[in-house]
Amino acid sequence: MYVSRFLDDLFNYNDIYHNNGLVFFEEILTDEILPVLIARPIHKLLENESYFTKLYLMSDSLMGVLRMNGFFLKEIYLQKDNQNEELNSIFETLESKESHGLWSSMAAKVVTHLDEDAELSVLGEIMTLYGVKSRHGRTRKIKRHTINNTYTDWKGKTQTVKIENTPLELLINFRNKFYLTWNRIF
Repeated sequence: MYVSRFLDDLFNYNDIYHNNGLVFFEEILTDEILPVLIARPIHKLLENESYFTKLYLMSDSLMGVLRMNGFFLKEIYLQKDNQNEELNSIFETLESKESHGLWSSMAAKVVTHLDEDAELSVLGEIMTLYGVKSRHGRTRKIKRHTINNTYTDWKGKTQTVKIENTPLELLINFRNKFYLTWNRIF
């Protein structure tokens, strides 16, 4: 529930801008509800003045959410079945080099695999978070948002591309685009 509200607050820019969303973050931090993977970047985000650093701290807190969900789903998967070579390969890769996209794709594959036989009560909410439709009716309607990305192609012409995806995948897409753009500048 807290992870879902955290992601909802990140996407509701008006609440964050008017400080309503940040009040929720402060409540969580003072009540010590979130683990350090998520709480530490959020705490630093509230104290920091640099917008550049705030973007990286948002990325770090998102990575914490993805790690938590990923570790949880990995343990459930390994208790049920560990014969899927593709997933085992992803697990090995995540141990040596992790990324937002790889955590997300691993979680989507694991929940798809677990949907067939698991009786986990939160599986439907996790499947909705990662945009995976359940075969057993566990998921609600999956919200997909459309964003227009504008870029300059190799000929110098401005191009616009529509991207439709789940909120989590759009956050990862934004993070990757921002990170790549900033690293090219420096």
